[in-house]
Amino acid sequence: MRENLEYDREFFEDYERDWTYVRWWENKVAYTQTTDAQYSPELKPGVETHACLNIITKGKFSEESNDRMNNMFIRF
Repeated sequence: MRENLEYDREFFEDYERDWTYVRWWENKVAYTQTTDAQYSPELKPGVETHACLNIITKGKFSEESNDRMNNMFIRF
């Protein structure tokens, strides 16, 4: 996951290595310990699971990004 408020097709940040990885299963979503170098299905210590993506992103991204997330219906 990465914030891209301008919807850039060529997104410079895609080439950075500090992505935040999430995992979905059944009706839950949470941050994982995955890094660019290594996949890990384990959840980050101390994180909570939620049914809604916008709940776990609250406070992680800008206020504008969070507002957009709250106005979307994201279905997986």
